This record gives sequence, C-alpha cells and structure tokens, in this order.
Amino acid sequence: MAPIITTNLRFPAGTYEELRLQAGRRRVSVASIVREAVAQYLGRGDTPRSLAFGGDPLDALAGSIGGGPSDESVEHDHYLYGWTREDGRARGLTATG
Repeated sequence: MAPIITTNLRFPAGTYEELRLQAGRRRVSVASIVREAVAQYLGRGDTPRSLAFGGDPLDALAGSIGGGPSDESVEHDHYLYGWTREDGRARGLTATG
C-alpha cells in the first residue's frame, strides 16, 4: 500500500452531514468516501460507469406505475429522506395536502 498523507479538508456543514450519512449507510469512514470520490474524479475509480437510460432492462419499468404524488421530481428529498418540502411544509403531509 502506498504511504498515506494526512490532510485537512473543509466542507460546508450540509455537505459534511451528507458525507457522514452516506458513510454511515455504507458502514465506511468519511475519509473512505472522500478517497473514493477523488479516485473517481482522477479517473482511477473502480466504480463501473453507469448505463445510459434504456441500457438497463429495469428502465422499461419507468413510469409504469400509476398514482402516487405528482411532485416527486421536485420533492424527491422529502419522499426519500423525510426532509422539509421545498415549499416549507413539514414532513408527514400528503402530496395533496
């Protein structure tokens, strides 16, 4: 293994919180997430490139389920993570109310 250099990075509080949450979900350190991102940025990452839309057989399912909220493109953080809606409404409210 190559020698490791210690450095100090500064992130906006929100960015750091997102990094911390991602690290927790993956059960790795924040440093590991940052090293992975830097490696990918430098073209050395071992993360496979994503397929273009239509290249994955599951893409055929997109839009096939009717009903549900109609504002998920704007309010995706609310529906996925329970964050406050863009219009300031608190979590737990339905899409219609």
